[in-house]
Amino acid sequence: MSEEKTTYNFTDSEIKDIALFLRINAEKIPKSMEAFVKFTEDYVYSTMTIAQVENFFCNSQ
Repeated sequence: MSEEKTTYNFTDSEIKDIALFLRINAEKIPKSMEAFVKFTEDYVYSTMTIAQVENFFCNSQ
């Protein structure tokens, strides 16, 4: 299998939806996706206040 890189421009909403999905399904996420999971969570943390992040992850499930 090749390690080709593909580019996709995610919208703000898509990244937040993916981050929430990954958080909810954390136990099922393969180790190979750790960098992607970190990217999505870092993005959420960089675009919201701590209170907003807590509300987002706690109340969206």
